[in-house]
This record gives sequence, structure tokens and C-alpha cells, in this order.
Amino acid sequence: MKNQLLSTVLFSIYNGCGKDNVGSGATNLGQATEVRRRKNLRLRMVSLVVAVFMASLGVLNTAVGQIFQVAGSPQTAVTNTTTLTLTKPSGLTIGDVMIANIVQSEEDNTTLSNATRIGWTVIDGRLIGGGGNDDWWGTLLYKVADATDVAATSFAFSLDSDAENGAGGIVAFSGVDIDNPFDVATGT
Repeated sequence: MKNQLLSTVLFSIYNGCGKDNVGSGATNLGQATEVRRRKNLRLRMVSLVVAVFMASLGVLNTAVGQIFQVAGSPQTAVTNTTTLTLTKPSGLTIGDVMIANIVQSEEDNTTLSNATRIGWTVIDGRLIGGGGNDDWWGTLLYKVADATDVAATSFAFSLDSDAENGAGGIVAFSGVDIDNPFDVATGT
């Protein structure tokens, strides 16, 4: 109710400000119209700035939450094995959305596949580059943190058995709609 009232007041100010306010210095109808137009424009601009400022503070629509990067994010690591271990972001709490970005490479002209970890969902994975016999495969995964994740110190991802090395990072966000964390279909 408070937000609706505030929106109505700001809308009224924006639409009604400056009406019939003619400056006392106007000497004819043309000048009076110009003075009224300028005052109206100035007041509308001020009202618009106030409305945008208040909306940015969340005053006009508190139903939309803020998404924040979790403390201790991102964490990165490299490996010369088929396991990449990423340290847990220090501020991780239950319900935070974690995103892992992992790149693998190989030098034998073999085809790589996505990095994996039980409980994590692949957002997308594909060949992201190569030349000669070298190929680089990228995988993007996500998971909503649960109690087990919060208690963990790190997350070990399995790379393709043909991977010769890998690198990756993990970042976590709070305030994400965990029922619908992405506004597009994953893998598109």
C-alpha cells in the first residue's frame, strides 16, 4: 500500500506539476506560455529524477530483490590432472547460487566432454577454441547451495579423461530466485 501511494504521488507530481504557474515577469501571452512550459519541464525533470532515485533504492518496488556476489567469490584454480578442485567461497550460505566455469585442454586431437560434479547442472558446454591438435573445452555449471555445500571446504570437478590440464573459477550469488535462477533456457 505504501509503495502504491508513493507511486501515485510521484505520478501525480510528474503529470500535474507546473500547470497554471505563470511567472510574474511575463509581459504577454507568448512569454507566459514559454515561462509555463519551462517551469513544467523543469518540475517534470525533477520529479523524474526523484522517481528514478527512489526506484533505485527499492522504495517504489520492494518485491524485486537485490542480487549480490557472495564474499570470497570468485575462487580460481588450475590443474595438470583430470580433477580440478575449487575452494568454496567463504561467505557461502544455504540458498546461494554457485556458478562454476571450467576450461580443459588437450594436445592429442581428441574430443573433450563437459566437466562434471554430482549435484551440479550443466548450463552449457562446448568447444571454445583450438588450433592444430590443441582443443579447449569450456563448461559452465551451477548449483543452489545446500547444507553440505556450506560445510564443505572445496568442490572437486571431474575433467574429461583426455584432458591434459584445466583451469576454472567459482562464484556465488545471494538473492537469486532459486526456483528460476536464469531468465533464459540453459544451453541457449
